Amino acid sequence: MKKVAVFTAALAMLVGLTPALADTGSLPGGTSISVEIATPVTGAIVPAGPVAVSGTASVGTATAVKNQTIVYVIDVSGSTTGSAGVNCNADPGIDIILVCEKEAVKAVNAAAALTTSPVLNSGVVAFSGNLAGGAAAVDFDPSGVEQLLTVPGPAIASAVDLLMPGGGTSFVAAVTEATRVLTASSASVKTIVFLSDGDDTAGGTLPGAGTLSPSVVRTFAVGSGASCGTGALSLTAVAALGSPTGTCTAVTDLSTLPTLILGQAVVSTLTSLEITVDGGPASPVVAVPALPLPGPVAVSYTTSVTLASGSHTICVTARGADTALGFVTDCNTVQVATVVVDCAVVTPCTATASDRTVSTATFRGTNIFKTVGLRAATTAPNACAGVNCVTAYDVLFPAPGALGRAELFVVTAPAVSTPFWKAAVYIDDVKVTRSCLYNVLTRTEQLPCKIIGPTLKGGTFYYVKFAADPGIKFR
Repeated sequence: MKKVAVFTAALAMLVGLTPALADTGSLPGGTSISVEIATPVTGAIVPAGPVAVSGTASVGTATAVKNQTIVYVIDVSGSTTGSAGVNCNADPGIDIILVCEKEAVKAVNAAAALTTSPVLNSGVVAFSGNLAGGAAAVDFDPSGVEQLLTVPGPAIASAVDLLMPGGGTSFVAAVTEATRVLTASSASVKTIVFLSDGDDTAGGTLPGAGTLSPSVVRTFAVGSGASCGTGALSLTAVAALGSPTGTCTAVTDLSTLPTLILGQAVVSTLTSLEITVDGGPASPVVAVPALPLPGPVAVSYTTSVTLASGSHTICVTARGADTALGFVTDCNTVQVATVVVDCAVVTPCTATASDRTVSTATFRGTNIFKTVGLRAATTAPNACAGVNCVTAYDVLFPAPGALGRAELFVVTAPAVSTPFWKAAVYIDDVKVTRSCLYNVLTRTEQLPCKIIGPTLKGGTFYYVKFAADPGIKFR
């Protein structure tokens, strides 16, 4: 088949501009995480070169997936009647260690009760020498079948308030009861918060390291007389019973205990943002305020990418952590044109672009009232009756609206022109056969239509008229 000189008008966007919607997901622990590209929106037409990208990201600000169990294991041995050195509640004066333990657990419980928390249910274990076996789990339904777990809220707070001090310290008994409570949980994420103001005094042997994995064990050495230690019955050894992410934290200022527990057991972190174009390498994005930040938190960002003519997909990824690392990604696809003209501001509007040294195209729109882009489509394989087009252009309309009338005038260079009587125009890979001529009743012709003729310099010109309607897919 003889290759013919053609022009192709392409309407790249078949639907209107898509409003920015945040892509929201959950971190492994159930905490919400979201990221949004506010501008440019999907379907936007932008000029080639630097393109501003802006939006927001957040962690822990939306309703979480409730899939975490927290078991509070609280040392109530006699030594917890010692001075904490600080005030931990609303009552005046210096508190004892046990009061600070209670207030910390109640603060975490209040945070766990929020809809933004991933905590599904909680249990309480007290351990001391005054308890049978050295430790006891709270039964939240003592009149019926044993209930070791309940939703965060008043029941947990009341159980903690009732704890009384006395006796020695048995880490083995405490771990045994905590394991029993964990067994009652069907949550996918399980955490033990283990508080003690001193060393084990009862002896015994702990289970092997990692026995409670994938549950996470967070131990806290509470007060100046406590330490994480390194022995077989140390708080460090208790933390090692869970997954490798378990930790022991020494807390000398007990007024900070609520924040420390929240940061390790409940609160999430928004760690970083990054941007990619068309699946390419990621580049960091600077957020305001700067990351990383503990949740719940929302940030904004503004950055830019450099885009060449064509269709491009911009993606921004937010990374965060709660019990483990996670991420969420939002992507918008934009159309980049050589020339962009706002026909809502100027009508009729015009734009001119060139396809290499092959041709020049001039667009003219009337009563379109929208942004229009014009770009050369240098690759048009098999788009002209099965052969490659000599030259082609995309005319981009981003949104529905008044149809208006669009025209394109293309002039090809003599060296590449097919004789005008052999040339043709294709739209949507379909040959346009209707000529732009008025009929005898002086009504305008049906669209699309075309006129093809010779230029004075030996080239060929193509004139095509069409409705600026996103419902028509050109190409």
